[in-house]
Amino acid sequence: MYGLSTNTSSEKVRHLRHDPRVALYYCLPEQTHGVMLGGQASFVVEPDLKRAIWQPGWEIYFPTGTEDPDYTILQLLPSRIRGWLGDRSFDARLEATG
Repeated sequence: MYGLSTNTSSEKVRHLRHDPRVALYYCLPEQTHGVMLGGQASFVVEPDLKRAIWQPGWEIYFPTGTEDPDYTILQLLPSRIRGWLGDRSFDARLEATG
């Protein structure tokens, strides 16, 4: 499970409530290296997990802390990974475990 924080009031949250399919991409463009995780997003509602993910300084975005109604954690359950290492690439389907 991968968790990302965002604002409950954001347009992306409205979109994900309608269609939970997501892709998350990270790259180092100067090296032509990158990885994409694709799968389904869901919303974390467990207070303990929201507290565990919390980072100092986020009060600027969520003034009342982990209980702020605009504080949302998105969980990514990846089903595909695709990557690039220069001119080489890889692509694999992932299966949920546990």
